[in-house]
Amino acid sequence: MALADDIVSISSKSVREQNCYRCLVIHQKHENVLQYKESECGWSNKLDHVCNLLTGDSKLNSMFRLDAVPVPCPFPHSYTFEYNNGGGLCTNPPSTVHSCTESWRLLFQYQACPDVRGSESMVEELTCLGVWKEGSNHYLVGISDHRRVNSDADKYRCYAYAGSGNGFKMAKSGDASCHGLFSLTGGASTLRLNKVETRGSRCHFPLRHSEWHSLDGKGRLHVTRHNTTLRYSTHGESGPITYTCFHTIKSLPETSSYHRHGDSSYYRTASRSSSSQQDEFEVSAASVSSSKHMEEKLGYFVTRVFHGCTSGFKCIKLVERDHQVLEILMGKVASVAEEACSHHFFDASSTNYSTFISSNAESRSCPSMGRYEVVADMGTARAAASSSHAASPASASAPQASTGGGSGTALSAPSRDGCEAPYTALTVGCSASDTLEMHTSCSNAVYSCHGWWQEPGGRQFLVVTPTSRASTGARRLCLVLESHGPEDAAGGAMTIASSTGYCSRYWNMRDARCKRGLWSTALQSAAAGRQTSSNSGRADAVQHPDLDASDYSVLPQ
Repeated sequence: MALADDIVSISSKSVREQNCYRCLVIHQKHENVLQYKESECGWSNKLDHVCNLLTGDSKLNSMFRLDAVPVPCPFPHSYTFEYNNGGGLCTNPPSTVHSCTESWRLLFQYQACPDVRGSESMVEELTCLGVWKEGSNHYLVGISDHRRVNSDADKYRCYAYAGSGNGFKMAKSGDASCHGLFSLTGGASTLRLNKVETRGSRCHFPLRHSEWHSLDGKGRLHVTRHNTTLRYSTHGESGPITYTCFHTIKSLPETSSYHRHGDSSYYRTASRSSSSQQDEFEVSAASVSSSKHMEEKLGYFVTRVFHGCTSGFKCIKLVERDHQVLEILMGKVASVAEEACSHHFFDASSTNYSTFISSNAESRSCPSMGRYEVVADMGTARAAASSSHAASPASASAPQASTGGGSGTALSAPSRDGCEAPYTALTVGCSASDTLEMHTSCSNAVYSCHGWWQEPGGRQFLVVTPTSRASTGARRLCLVLESHGPEDAAGGAMTIASSTGYCSRYWNMRDARCKRGLWSTALQSAAAGRQTSSNSGRADAVQHPDLDASDYSVLPQ
């Protein structure tokens, strides 16, 4: 039996069954779909005779390829729909269908109408397997995943559809065949889809680069050609997450001011601008203070987020650091756009940013140039402060390590938790303005600076990439630099901490060097003189918030 690609093929021989003969007529509708009709049993073994037993109303059966590769679904947008399962038309509340992150999946969300028999609340996920056109109608077959699936036959469904106005009319089969779907009014149920107009289509993300990578290299952020969608993907996860720009927010308070009315909360003023070309929300709020030296806010945005077939709305804040470093603050998923940036779903005062660097980032001049000697590892210093020998003269006569910046006090022996002090000295911008070198007694780890910024309180954040063989481990690091003591030419002290995942504002210096790729070290300028070394190394010389960075993760949950 041979099947042609585009035409009906009739079997060349009959099939013998129970001392009778049947005629099969097989159609290949799609590479994943075969349809066939079979005649009643006949006693004659002549092909013409037994095929004459086929009638026009013979049941049309379907067969589906078991290892089928899904195909893109023919409904790429979001729709509301009304449906009729035989008990009447269910229109209110409206049901919805939208495409998923993967183009070959659709999510139908049925709503029950209280006065319509046979209507019910149900979520149905459809994987599209084949699409073809026959006459004036189009056909779609797919695997349906819902709570009533009990067998393989229950998984497969066939749809007939045709464009109608701003949407589609559809008829759905009641079994794993397309039998009876000769018109859009047949089938076990009928649906009418109406396209949802996407507000905020003129909303754009004002980003300079189209490709960004997380510090650890595991995450990739792609910006679409028209800057309307952010597509975030990671290695080993099921499908990307997309954030489509829905609205821009002109201003947002660092601490939201809202009135409580009954059981709901709302902003003091929230009105939609009718004169703006962009569909924006104007939120009455305290002005957001910013320093051009500290950050360049790109704005707050309400986004439509999709992950798989799950969707919702999220408020995000974009901050561009030094043109090559991007930080994103994201809220929680809200069911409606108007609530996404409310205090229930978005904390504007949070510093739980996700950090990204441009994929083609160039090297830049490093901040805090100079030569520094390591006077204490923060973990070792704190342990020493609790020991009765913390201030003993022996600690001042530790072995010296020769570096380009002069002699520096070498770190003490490994602490009880087995974490060795990582470095003995630091030089910034000495061999080149865009180079940072971390010295050990054996070799130097060389890093290239890509971008830095300073935040209130004086902390500087620096994104670097390793360029030497000694710089093993993470592809990129975020260094946190904090200066202490005099800032004149005579020198001063500085604390440096490192993270391989993101630029955290929450540093627990007591635990950082041995936890989640973090470490911290206290240094002093080589020009400060040896007389300040003992003071800089005291555990109480530097004060840091003891907050746990493990409570935060890259990109929202």
